[in-house]
Amino acid sequence: MPFLLLFSLVIHSFLEGSILIKQPDATLTNENFYAILWGVALHHIPAAFALMAALLLRLHSFKRALPYLVLFALAAPIGIVVSNYVVLEDLMTGGLYAALLGLVAGNFLHVSTTILFETSPEHRLNWPKLGATLAGTLLALAIDV
Repeated sequence: MPFLLLFSLVIHSFLEGSILIKQPDATLTNENFYAILWGVALHHIPAAFALMAALLLRLHSFKRALPYLVLFALAAPIGIVVSNYVVLEDLMTGGLYAALLGLVAGNFLHVSTTILFETSPEHRLNWPKLGATLAGTLLALAIDV
């Protein structure tokens, strides 16, 4: 059912946008804000293609599928607006922002490791991929030293 996919992607996108807050005491926006913004935008391109393909298969019409794609496209900017202008004070006090950041990072790690390592229908660990990933990690660490 692509609407479950749509709902999941909209929540995912909204949460990714909500972590992009500008520091209220900074006069210039931190350049990391724009780097992460670009990363989120580029990250959503393949998701938008997959969502649109699923919607087209289900709805059989580009005109009927387009509003759902627009909803997905607007979720991250809405998350940015909500976090920067509606709940910014609440996010900056206490540990709410850290918890939100942890939720988004944990979601990213869960999805990426599932896609990377559990490629079989039985969700078995792919040992050659794990070995290649660990070898690449060790090589990167050795080069960085």
